[in-house]
Amino acid sequence: MVPDIIQSFRESMRRRRIFLEDARDDIRSDNLNMACFSSAIALGLLVLFLLITPFVVSDWSPSPYHLAFLPILSAYALCALLYRHFSRTKRLGTVFGVLFECVLCVCLTLIDTAGEPMAPGSFMPLIFVALPSLFILRFSLAYSIVIGFAVLYCAAVVAWKDPFIAQYGIFQSLVGIAFSLSIAHLVMRHRIQAFETRSRLQELSMRDSIAGIYNKRTLLIVAQRTLTAAGSAPACALIVVDLDDFKDVNDGSGHIAGDAILRGMGHLLQEHFRATDIIGRFGGDEFIVLMIGAVEKKTIEAKIASLQRRFAEVGKAETGAVTTCSVGAVVSNDPNADFLSLFAQADDALYESKLAGKNCLTVHAFRPCGNGECQTLSENRERLELLRREMDLASSEHVVAHS
Repeated sequence: MVPDIIQSFRESMRRRRIFLEDARDDIRSDNLNMACFSSAIALGLLVLFLLITPFVVSDWSPSPYHLAFLPILSAYALCALLYRHFSRTKRLGTVFGVLFECVLCVCLTLIDTAGEPMAPGSFMPLIFVALPSLFILRFSLAYSIVIGFAVLYCAAVVAWKDPFIAQYGIFQSLVGIAFSLSIAHLVMRHRIQAFETRSRLQELSMRDSIAGIYNKRTLLIVAQRTLTAAGSAPACALIVVDLDDFKDVNDGSGHIAGDAILRGMGHLLQEHFRATDIIGRFGGDEFIVLMIGAVEKKTIEAKIASLQRRFAEVGKAETGAVTTCSVGAVVSNDPNADFLSLFAQADDALYESKLAGKNCLTVHAFRPCGNGECQTLSENRERLELLRREMDLASSEHVVAHS
């Protein structure tokens, strides 16, 4: 049983580390939002307590620590709101979260001890329960803050309160910290599960459901973004793979066999090309590979020869007949080459492979486009214009989704 508990704890910490790393930017933003929200709530509660406590507790008047907390909390809330409004990166979101915890703990410690020396603590034991769950922090940082302020609070209780009252204050603090461990674990577990679910859904939305590689929309966005990011190192190759007579496969062997053929090509492309290459299903029976970096013609020829040989084996296993594919490729060292220009010339190369009898590879060197317009075969102009509109739509949707 003990080994199972240890293993479960290690797995929980591993998932937590992945979550904190992969969702870093979102966590900063969430922590900043929580800091703004929490400081506004704390400010409202403070004002409410200052107004109603005299009517509930006889002979009560606010201490200097109560009154000092009001401007300190107001200044903090204003700074957090201004940073949230004017900053684009939110990189200091977690810093504001930690700062809020420090402001809250210091002020409430003074209020609960020096401000009320003859009364039991009202706020800090509750704060110890809630504090680790308030912000998304690393386990070590979250509990360093809680334990550090617990020690400070206990020392202040001993220094300012009657020993009889102090012992209850210390006990309540220890109980609060014990409860906080369970609550913080459950809250973090829920956050991690929500993040993992969201990540899986996002991954599914980017992948072709049959081939298991990028779908067309994601392919267009990632390919163009990658070419733009290449900057002064624009060497690349674009490869277009088209399955020969795929309609006959679907008609003769059924769509289940057809899907298996598409899935097989997706797996083969991932097997033959690098993990850094961008691979996607362009639609129907067509696939695209974008290789970033210097690529020689003989390298492409070797990869495609192996791909075609293995693909024939896949077709034989699924349909009993040999399946083939035609391939067109363009190799570029032009810094002005964009995805549309590369595709136009690779598509022309593919057309030549089809005319040559299919199951062929044609590789062209990239030709710079005059006035930003590429000359392409008349048979491909209509589909190139359609692709241009699809790229514009995909880019606009991507900007809206991330704005």
